[in-house]
Amino acid sequence: MIDANVIGEIRMLVEELKVSASDNNLSRKIEVGTLLSTYNWYLAEQVADVYRKVNEAEYDYKTAMVREINKGTGGYQNKEALAKELLADKYRELIATENLLKRLTLLYQQTNVVVEQNRQNCAYLRKENAG
Repeated sequence: MIDANVIGEIRMLVEELKVSASDNNLSRKIEVGTLLSTYNWYLAEQVADVYRKVNEAEYDYKTAMVREINKGTGGYQNKEALAKELLADKYRELIATENLLKRLTLLYQQTNVVVEQNRQNCAYLRKENAG
């Protein structure tokens, strides 16, 4: 579902930026920023894939609910309760996929923040080295 290598590479590069925050190795900071941007693009693909999976899981759950309710007997609340019980695994799958989407989205957004901060830091270092 997700490529752990992409997340691992992002984590490693962010850690490198953290450790090297006080040094002025501009060329390495530019290289790390470029790599982070590239990995973040791959992460965006994963976010899109998981978003699609969330929609599919939600559709599967809702259509299964309607089918179960329609074939049940008794009052609506009773049919709905029985349907929810029968479809607990589908609902759990939906929630797990939504949680993954949230996690990847947050990681994607925060990686953008790190890329932007690194870009600003590189601009400052260029200016400082020029002067």
